[in-house]
Amino acid sequence: MPNVEMVTVFEADNLTALSLAESALEDAGVEYVTVGQRLYAAGFPVNRPVWIQVSREDEARAEQALEHLRTSHDNPPDDVDEG
Repeated sequence: MPNVEMVTVFEADNLTALSLAESALEDAGVEYVTVGQRLYAAGFPVNRPVWIQVSREDEARAEQALEHLRTSHDNPPDDVDEG
């Protein structure tokens, strides 16, 4: 995407969150790129931040597609112990 302004719409610190976000964007037909590293040590994923970016033009659609991920993360069920 030459000369396209990119904006970060999601930060994932684990592969599950990254996969869910990528799937949501793909289902919505939003093109994206990932920035960061997906590292593996001894065959296991190492949690490192990965950022998902979309074109400024697709930002609103991307935010809408990802909203359910943020809502479920920000508001865990009452029976979940946060710490």
